Order: sequence, then C-alpha cells, then structure tokens
Amino acid sequence: MRFLQWLICYCMISVAPIGRADGVADAVFQRLATLKGKWEAIPSDGEKSTPVTYDLASKDSVVTEFFGSELTVIYRDGPAIVLTHYCNSGSHPRLRLSNESTPQHVVFEFMDATNLPDTAKAHVHKVSYEFEDATNMVGEWTWKIGEKFEVERYKMKRLAVSQNIVK
Repeated sequence: MRFLQWLICYCMISVAPIGRADGVADAVFQRLATLKGKWEAIPSDGEKSTPVTYDLASKDSVVTEFFGSELTVIYRDGPAIVLTHYCNSGSHPRLRLSNESTPQHVVFEFMDATNLPDTAKAHVHKVSYEFEDATNMVGEWTWKIGEKFEVERYKMKRLAVSQNIVK
C-alpha cells in the first residue's frame, strides 16, 4: 500500500506543470508589457551602461527586450510564461516563470536551451526583474558556468516611454 501511495505521489509530481500558471502569471505579463520604451542598464560593477529597449509585438502577445545587441523574447505558452534569450554566445536558453514570482518580483528559471549541446557550458540560467516604481527596476542575469553561478546585476532606469518603437 505504501508503495502505491508513493507511486501516485511521484506521478503527480512528475506531470506537474513547471513554473507559475495562474492569475499571477497574467499580472506578471501585464507588468512586463508596461516596460515598453527606452531604458538604460547600469551594471553594479561600474562598467559602461548599456541601452535597453522594450517593445510589444504580435498583437501585444510578446514582450521583446533588446539589451545592447542581444534579444530576449517573453511570451505566453498556454497558461505559463516563457522567456527565450538569444545570446551573443549563440545559445538560446529558455526559461519559465518561477513559482516564486509576483508582479513586483519577476523570476524566470532555466527550462532548456537550443544550440547548447552541453549545459555545463556558460549559459543564462536565471533572470529576475525587481520593480521599484514605473521608472526604476533591478535586473539580475544569473549565468551557470559548469557548477558555478555568476550574477550580473543592473540598475535599470527608464529614459523614455515609446508608443511605437519597432513593429
């Protein structure tokens, strides 16, 4: 009997959806859509700032982020939210909205990747946005390199709100 209970519990966990897929996901996506405009990313290590542009595409069902020359696309996948990062390294990690996310603190965690044959190679493993107000937020990009993690932290400041940036 105990084995049967264990087996049922294991199966339920195995097929449970990865990532947040509830009303919070809707609020998070709406919050991300408000980023539309031009931003400046100021790294915590004192390096030169990077221009960042957010826009909406495909009838506002997709949020795009151009961070310098890198593209990140955030979109709904059924009830979940997925982030795909098109990295300058050539890999394309896909991250899913984490269960710890709220509309104020949005967290995406690694799901899988294309063009990354070995996940021991450096890749974006976690992305978070901490909203302070309508013009300020903190962005963190966590890289996994082998078994180690490195965090890039940026103070993000809105420069301008745009009605039509790129369509």
